[in-house]
Amino acid sequence: MALLQATAFGDRLPTPIEQDDAARLKRIMDATRSRSGGYRFAITGSDKGDPQEVHVDAALGDALRGFLEIVSKGQAVQIVPIEAELSTKQAAQLLNVSRPFLIKLLDQEQIEFRRVGRHRRVKASDLFDYKQKQDGYRNDELARMLKDDEEEEQI
Repeated sequence: MALLQATAFGDRLPTPIEQDDAARLKRIMDATRSRSGGYRFAITGSDKGDPQEVHVDAALGDALRGFLEIVSKGQAVQIVPIEAELSTKQAAQLLNVSRPFLIKLLDQEQIEFRRVGRHRRVKASDLFDYKQKQDGYRNDELARMLKDDEEEEQI
């Protein structure tokens, strides 16, 4: 499965016009959100016929809205299918770590991978599982540190 990156814009960030378009579409989505959480649009096709109503469910609409929010701020976006197999370079970029550090994690069996010849391939789902565990660990440590600080202040 192909990896869709911010390269949907080429190897560049969104232009100011694209940012404005994204912001405008996000405002339209906000205005058309239904009580059920989904989104309803009336779209007139190029044949000038009657408007067609389009319903986008909440999960897909929220994902699209999140994408538009990021683009409207001029930031890069990367969309990775959960079952995609990534090269070590792609996996390292997703984790925002160096490739040698990622390879160290793979060799320590902290993230599952498979070999294709001499190359390592990492499933996006395994990478996201690792990231979620690390985020949880980090949040637990921060909570513990805050609790320790509060206890020190009471002394």
